[in-house]
Amino acid sequence: MRIATGGAPPSPTLLAQWEAIGAELTHLYGLTETYGPHTYCDWQPEWNALPADERARLRARQGVANLVACELRIVDEHMRDAPADGQTMGEVVMRGNNVMQGYFQQPDATAEAFRAAGSTPATSP
Repeated sequence: MRIATGGAPPSPTLLAQWEAIGAELTHLYGLTETYGPHTYCDWQPEWNALPADERARLRARQGVANLVACELRIVDEHMRDAPADGQTMGEVVMRGNNVMQGYFQQPDATAEAFRAAGSTPATSP
């Protein structure tokens, strides 16, 4: 059995229960605006031998771009890349052929969603 989950990472208890029944878990990250998963946790076979708490920490990660995702960055309020230190907060920005062009017939909502990037996406007819 394979389970794909997104949003908040599953708890260590839930992970242990899924492992006990032989399920393989993939943690994903995406948005409605990215037409589903944009990144995922690329599980490494050597991680299977780690203690349960370390496996849970690793399964909570995502960040490997899927096939159609081009870019994913964490930026500050000035659109500068945030340090990849696991501590600094920022905003996730994405680009790829799975990212929406705009909200259907909602140019104001589109302008608001894209304002930080300075983009002017085409609006839907």
